[in-house]
Amino acid sequence: MRKSKKLIPYGMYCFDYKNNKRCPYWSRDISSKRNAHENGFCSYINKSDWDLNEIKTTITQWTKEDEKVFKDTSWHDLGLNESLLWDQCKECGIHEETLLGKIRRFFDR
Repeated sequence: MRKSKKLIPYGMYCFDYKNNKRCPYWSRDISSKRNAHENGFCSYINKSDWDLNEIKTTITQWTKEDEKVFKDTSWHDLGLNESLLWDQCKECGIHEETLLGKIRRFFDR
């Protein structure tokens, strides 16, 4: 299937509430041995919650006392699951701005 940005709904979710349609690129891997908060998958970016939580990056953690910087680490290394694909929150970054927001910006020029 050829990937098309036109099929991805507007907003921050992989779901179009107005038309009651799910993004065709979002799915859940129910056969996975991963927990329910790590079984989302986006075929547009070809990544799962598990993949996104494994990406090495610099993470800064603030506490009341101090600030800790973890370099070249992943969310999994810290025992955390930060990707929200499982909950149909977009990770692709496409059409995250709502259509209404785009219309407002157009007329505010």
